[in-house]
Amino acid sequence: MTLLPQNKLPQLLRSLKRECTPEIYLKYKLLLCDILGLSPSQLLLSEQSLSDAELQIFVAKAGQIANGMPLQYVTNVAYFYGLPFYVDQRVLIPRPETEQVVEYALRELCTKARVLDIGCGSGAICISLKKNRPDTHVWATDISIDALEVAQANALNLSCEIGFIQADLFPAIAMTFDLIVSNPPYISASEYQLLPAEVRDFEPALALLADDGGLCFYKRILIMACQYLVEGGRLLFEIGETQAEAIITFALGHGYQLRERLCDLAGRERILCFAKT
Repeated sequence: MTLLPQNKLPQLLRSLKRECTPEIYLKYKLLLCDILGLSPSQLLLSEQSLSDAELQIFVAKAGQIANGMPLQYVTNVAYFYGLPFYVDQRVLIPRPETEQVVEYALRELCTKARVLDIGCGSGAICISLKKNRPDTHVWATDISIDALEVAQANALNLSCEIGFIQADLFPAIAMTFDLIVSNPPYISASEYQLLPAEVRDFEPALALLADDGGLCFYKRILIMACQYLVEGGRLLFEIGETQAEAIITFALGHGYQLRERLCDLAGRERILCFAKT
């Protein structure tokens, strides 16, 4: 930070607002909320002073934000579907648009459904499903041991019983599921270069990049999922906004029935649901 930090909260906030861009100022306010355990409204009304230790923490973490690190990695918290998830650079930060995948999955679930989350990352999807439908039996896979450690920690912290398996997409043992859900890597090499710097520089490329123009994991999952789905079982994807037609064509060619194609709030096609016929 280039400004002289001040212990008194109102003065510090005024200095930050004067010296920073609106975007950075908002992140600094949220960082202070995290450090002090205050809501944004409480922060603005507070007359308290930061301790020297709190001020040192703020200065160090504000420097990380100034260098481009996403706020969620600085605070190690990302909120998803109303739940606090621990995140660090071993996993992607859960995106708000992925909450639509959870909403749709919850509508599709039968009683005591067996669910598989492929490429679970932080565990945002599988844990949200289990928390909202405790009767479900949920398993989750990821190729990354580091990601599974984060997901397991989140499941423990949020009191969720989920079967985590290290695997390249599917478990190596014979299992069947009523629903398979996946938000796999889908960014092509050319698209990766156009991502914001805070994504390219801090989020794991393993969880973003995919060959075959971003389609390789969808194709692999579609080819293999028929072995793991019960008759009439659902396969639910989050997709890149330009990928729907290619994925649908491939799925129909492999015997699936298209159940639903949904857009996000910006009107971009981001969710596909197929049924095993």
